Amino acid sequence: MAKHTRLARRGSQYYIRAKVPTDLQDHYAAKREVTYSLKASDSKTALERVKVESLKVDQEFADVRRSEAAKGPVKKLTKEEAQRLAQLWLSRVLEEDEDSRREGLTPRDYQKEAEALTWVEPGSAEALAMGDTYLIQDDVKDLIEEHRLQIAKGSPEYRLLTYELLKANVRYAEALRGRHEGKLIETPLAPPSATPKPSPQLWG
Repeated sequence: MAKHTRLARRGSQYYIRAKVPTDLQDHYAAKREVTYSLKASDSKTALERVKVESLKVDQEFADVRRSEAAKGPVKKLTKEEAQRLAQLWLSRVLEEDEDSRREGLTPRDYQKEAEALTWVEPGSAEALAMGDTYLIQDDVKDLIEEHRLQIAKGSPEYRLLTYELLKANVRYAEALRGRHEGKLIETPLAPPSATPKPSPQLWG
């Protein structure tokens, strides 16, 4: 029987698991997946239902995206918001790293990581010390676009955001070092949204 990329199974029950698009994760309190039961225990029924539910999820994502776009750009960026966005970024990249380790690193991947850490960690610290944004400028650009921030490159608000991300990048490098050495480094929880939003109906 054909498979569906959003179909998952736990025990005898089937579920839908849909990855939340990156630009909508803030709306969904930084959750990475929509997951709920299909109320089916046989694969044929589950496959039929996941196709229908998947269309509903995509429609929900489209509706949320239109709603968010209609709000227009954020006018101001406070220090607290810059720190929140940096924390959100740190939570995401460490979760991605944890996902890869959960799947298992090959000896070659482990060695490549060791080699990368010889420059990633000191490079991050040096960038912070000098205020050099080269390492994180693409991430800053992504955050500005994702959260519709109306801030000009080189402005005080832009420098505020980049500096907070430079600090988060050092924490990221330090966490990678710890994980590489087998230390227990938990992924920090993503911070709550700046503006409370009602729970999407998908979670009901």
